[in-house]
Amino acid sequence: MFLNKIFKTSLILILYILPLQGMETLTFTSIKNSAFENFALSVMKKAYLTMDIKIALVPVPAKRSLKLANSGDGFDGELFRISGVEKTYTNLIPIKVPLHESNWMVYSQDKSIKVNGWISLKPYTIGIRRGVVTTEKGTQGMDIVVVNSNEQLFELLQRKRIDVAILSSGNGQKLLKSSIYSNIYQLETPVHKVNVYHYIHQKNKHLVPKLTQIMKKFKKEGAIAKIRKKTYPSK
Repeated sequence: MFLNKIFKTSLILILYILPLQGMETLTFTSIKNSAFENFALSVMKKAYLTMDIKIALVPVPAKRSLKLANSGDGFDGELFRISGVEKTYTNLIPIKVPLHESNWMVYSQDKSIKVNGWISLKPYTIGIRRGVVTTEKGTQGMDIVVVNSNEQLFELLQRKRIDVAILSSGNGQKLLKSSIYSNIYQLETPVHKVNVYHYIHQKNKHLVPKLTQIMKKFKKEGAIAKIRKKTYPSK
């Protein structure tokens, strides 16, 4: 009887594992060290599994992430990006169901700075991260310092090498949890708001209609909101 039980358990495991092994796998790039990654990955894994597709992720620096995704050379798209990047990176197709509305916030040691759109930051030296399209476009023609990581932005703020830094709310709040940045503040008003989408390379465009349908269903049924709440329980 014991051997019979082992045989039945093994058979169940084999029947479960074999379909997974036979699944197609798509590989997406993502912005390295983004606070948004875990949430977006959870949503898109669930969506692709509905189509019997597994996904793999390669986190890299922001600018490189877009270039690799757009090339299609070993990559099938980008996990998430703001609306509009497809105008420059024309091989990328957005799945037009927002994963999130991203609030872009201003961080500074000076709490008296008033934020009212991009133009209100023109008098200041502004820190932005390389390859982040939102801040690159918003600060065109302004006095900017470009760095490779969010941590470098906060280090420049601490050393007063810049007056303000611009980050998505999620990434900024992630850094503010550290006591070493206790003298840096998130200013009240977002400088910009924009929708964030999943992007797929045009070589996989046959998946767009079905994936869009799945994401619409997720949104209608509250699945995206449930995953967000599970990922960010304090929000």
